[in-house]
Amino acid sequence: MEFHQTQEIVAKSKARFRVVDCGRQWGKTTLAVWEMLACAYSKKDRRVRYYATTFDQARDIAWSLLKQISNPVWAKEPNESRLELTIKTQDGGTSQISLEGWESVERARGQQFDFLVLDEVSKMRNFKEGWEGALLGTLIFRNGTALFISTPAGFNHFHDLYQNGQKGLEGWASWRFTSFDNPFLSKDYLEGIHNDVTEDYWAQEYLADFRRFTGLIYKEFDLSNHVHYFDTPYKQHGDYYLGLDFAVRGYTACIAGVVKSDGHVYLMDEYKRSSDTAVNHAENIKSKLEKYNTLDSFNGYADPAGFAKNQQKGDMLWSIADEYLESGFGIVPANNEVMAGINYVRQLMRANKIHIHPRCEELVKEILQYQWKDQPEKQTGQLEEPEKVRKVNDHLCDAMRYMCYSKPSPAEEEEKPRPLVFPAQFPLRVEEEKEEFKYEEVDFPSVYD
Repeated sequence: MEFHQTQEIVAKSKARFRVVDCGRQWGKTTLAVWEMLACAYSKKDRRVRYYATTFDQARDIAWSLLKQISNPVWAKEPNESRLELTIKTQDGGTSQISLEGWESVERARGQQFDFLVLDEVSKMRNFKEGWEGALLGTLIFRNGTALFISTPAGFNHFHDLYQNGQKGLEGWASWRFTSFDNPFLSKDYLEGIHNDVTEDYWAQEYLADFRRFTGLIYKEFDLSNHVHYFDTPYKQHGDYYLGLDFAVRGYTACIAGVVKSDGHVYLMDEYKRSSDTAVNHAENIKSKLEKYNTLDSFNGYADPAGFAKNQQKGDMLWSIADEYLESGFGIVPANNEVMAGINYVRQLMRANKIHIHPRCEELVKEILQYQWKDQPEKQTGQLEEPEKVRKVNDHLCDAMRYMCYSKPSPAEEEEKPRPLVFPAQFPLRVEEEKEEFKYEEVDFPSVYD
């Protein structure tokens, strides 16, 4: 097999963990399949495992190609139901190659592998638990290696792996290749695709660009612009607000901030915690807020669903919100018009009127991955943004929206100053009843005279 130039760069690397961020049709599956066969053939008793996002995708993506190129060295017929191959090795023994779906990654615990390939890593759910908890340990005994390959999906776990190589972490290497780096693809055909899809989709899927994410909700968010240090408190300069997202199970989240008279919003701290009672959440949030101002100084807007009296407390019906009200929180139901609230936060971002303190790191992580629900495959990249939010890891984003959009007087966009015209013109009313004006020219002296 002769790799194209950029495939060869990856294949020749001696790094233990290699990460390839690549555009569509770059050749990642071809590279992976040939590397798996080479590893299995090189020495007896090798164990090689390939993971796709699902078992069916493993069959669809890699199984046919793997059987085709390995056919001359089969030790026995492939196991079609388990997607397993037994390969004759150059030293007279046999090795095994198997394909799995990420949903079964927990079954790998206790096994041993020489080489792992993880394909479409950016789409694998609960990746950190699967990789660090189940797979990483399977490489230790055999001093194994791993190849991570994927198109990007924003700044998620795959981006973290890619950064390991870019930072020069020991044992890691990473590369970014676009679809244009495959010399066997027609450049004219690729440009034709470019004309048919959205810019975000093109940047992510074909240019392997981490900076853009198709489906991202807060596209206006800029780490370098919106996240920065600022002085607190603003007791004489603004009003204190909080947004609160309740949870009976899962995460409770709170954002605290100040809104100044000029409409600028300063998000100064966050709270996000799971598996606790409403009473404990309330006390923990209160202790955090009181670092900035008294609790009664905060105007609170909370998830309206939390005001439903659906819990029994003694002889009374009770709500989650009641626990906070009883603790001294001044909260009312937030305006939960989701689309209008999202658009208002985007407006703040565009106008550079939202400022996030670096201590709100969990909020920043959520914003970077806050996205619309996936479209059907046949529509992806073709239509306008879908109207429904993907409800995953969005608790602080909801709290931010409650706070920013529900406050009584939303800040208006600042008007750009009108340019001075020389000579300046001033209206002089001459006929009141006709509302007509005439203009008198007045020359301003130049500061350079």
